[in-house]
Amino acid sequence: MSERKFNVRILKRESEVYATLRKWQRILGLNDWHIELNISMNPVTCRGEGSDHRRNFMQVSTHWQYMSATIEVDRPQLEDMSTDTPLDKHIVHELVHVLLAEAVRTDNDDDTMHEERVVTLLTKRIMELYVNTKGSYDTDTEADTNSTTYTEDRNEAD
Repeated sequence: MSERKFNVRILKRESEVYATLRKWQRILGLNDWHIELNISMNPVTCRGEGSDHRRNFMQVSTHWQYMSATIEVDRPQLEDMSTDTPLDKHIVHELVHVLLAEAVRTDNDDDTMHEERVVTLLTKRIMELYVNTKGSYDTDTEADTNSTTYTEDRNEAD
């Protein structure tokens, strides 16, 4: 694949991440939150002692008291991901963390593991309900963009 085609493909994919975030932010009632998206060349690694420091595709940091969050996206994994792979499940998972942030205390690894299990189950149910009512992930992409910010970390070794 030529470098130009690759750049166009990854830019389209990054735009897709942003649009998917806006869509689900609205669907899940998080329009009052300021949610930043940071697509970075720096690896997004799992937090916590039991995480074995593997790379995550996405990870969210929340400041629930300020109603703000940042979702970090591992750009190399985004580049490697098939364009046929829907991003919805990943975005919804991170946004469920945002929804639960105020109620969940992750002071130890057990708490983190319980939170991940609850978030994973809720994400699965939300996706099933959405697909069953809408028929696919691709509908309803128009959203309010006022509370979402898109930033990129381009510390590439080009």
